[in-house]
Amino acid sequence: RELGNLLAACRRAINRRDAELAVRALRAAAEVLRLRGPAGVAVELAQAIDRITDSPGTRFWNALIWGIAADGAGDWNGAMDHYQRALGIAEEVEDTRLQAAAWTNIGLQHERLGQLDAARDALERGALLGHRYSM
Repeated sequence: RELGNLLAACRRAINRRDAELAVRALRAAAEVLRLRGPAGVAVELAQAIDRITDSPGTRFWNALIWGIAADGAGDWNGAMDHYQRALGIAEEVEDTRLQAAAWTNIGLQHERLGQLDAARDALERGALLGHRYSM
């Protein structure tokens, strides 16, 4: 029931072109969908949000959530593409915290793909940026 409410809230926000609220609802729903499925619902909503936002922060979180949803749907390479896009947005706005989150997700995705050296490098970059942010 709660998942249905979150998805409905996300869809209503998309219809009102309120991308920030849509991403917030999708973030909450995506966590449930990742555990219960179907992940395709989160992918569909992320696509819709992507069409209505031009805010860098909202685009970043949407790309990150889209990556998580793609991963949950078994599209590991697609997930990596979305994480890379999130990283590009974070670098564009020079936000160290967002860069750290993107690098961490990139590292975890490299691990899932069996690319352990790349995983280690990405996770180290994420940790270093996270450490700089917390100082």
